[in-house]
Amino acid sequence: MKTLIKTIFISILTLVLGGAFGYEVYFISKMESDITEAIEKADKDIGSSVRAKKIEQVRLTYKEEVSIIDEVVLTRADLVAFIERLEKVGRDIGLSISISSITNDSKNVSTTNPETVRVTIEARGSWASNLLFVKLLENLPYKYNIDRLDLLSDGKEWRTNSTLRLTTYPTK
Repeated sequence: MKTLIKTIFISILTLVLGGAFGYEVYFISKMESDITEAIEKADKDIGSSVRAKKIEQVRLTYKEEVSIIDEVVLTRADLVAFIERLEKVGRDIGLSISISSITNDSKNVSTTNPETVRVTIEARGSWASNLLFVKLLENLPYKYNIDRLDLLSDGKEWRTNSTLRLTTYPTK
């Protein structure tokens, strides 16, 4: 009888120790998985940080070149100032300028993709002033198309009607 009790006791002890060992193996495996995930996330974060620092370093190294590119890229934030400059230049050369419409061809405003904006402009004044304004429109430093350009006279003054299709880029 004593051997039976010893056998049962040893069996129960073996089951308890086996269960504890199995739990420890599971727990260690779960901790290892969590640590691996944390290391991978830290590596990604460090990689992003390193890339951002490298990009900033390139921007600082090529500051002059970047400023040249910035001057020829029309951002959405610069659009109003650009239109105001067009109106001011037109007035400075003796034209009466009016913007009859500004429309965005894009259905959804994107924070990453360029968009097309149409600007319709009417300029009234002398032949020379209108011709100078047309030259100005032809030599804009931005990515654009002239969809329509009419130079008309009513006998008293000359009028330029134009529609520009400008490509605008997301603000930095």
